[in-house]
Amino acid sequence: MQEEAPTLLGLAFFMGTYLLVRLDKLSGFSLQA
Repeated sequence: MQEEAPTLLGLAFFMGTYLLVRLDKLSGFSLQA
């Protein structure tokens, strides 16, 4: 259980970042701008 939590959080963070990058490229809107 102690090893699953960090893994799930890491996966969720990775997927969230991936989706943000995808949306950033598809829409052409930059979050850094």
